[in-house]
Amino acid sequence: MKKFILLYKGPATPPGASHEKWPPWFNKVGDKLVDKGSPMDNGLVLHRDGSKSDTATDFNGYSIIQAENINDAISLGFIKQLFPSPARSSTRPAGE
Repeated sequence: MKKFILLYKGPATPPGASHEKWPPWFNKVGDKLVDKGSPMDNGLVLHRDGSKSDTATDFNGYSIIQAENINDAISLGFIKQLFPSPARSSTRPAGE
């Protein structure tokens, strides 16, 4: 199986916000969940020349899953489970 990293993009989750949708998704994914991941905060940008900067990014977390292919990864329902807004749930692979 291939591994896919899910990068969460957008504003940071405010302290005290509900995370109730995560456990059901983790349970649904089961053994395909390689790493629940972590929120990202105070990250650095590493440049090719070895320099680094604290340039702001709008990535705020990640998880790693395993699947046979990208369509299998998408079928795990991550987008619809955690982000039910139409803008996020309408994402489809090219060609569908």
